[in-house]
Amino acid sequence: MTAIIFDWGCLAMKTMFLYLCMPYISYT
Repeated sequence: MTAIIFDWGCLAMKTMFLYLCMPYISYT
């Protein structure tokens, strides 16, 4: 069960990272 929660947390972090980095990639 903890593995599933950790996987969801990792996915959330990845999407958050993409949302934060996307503008910088677009501008450069």
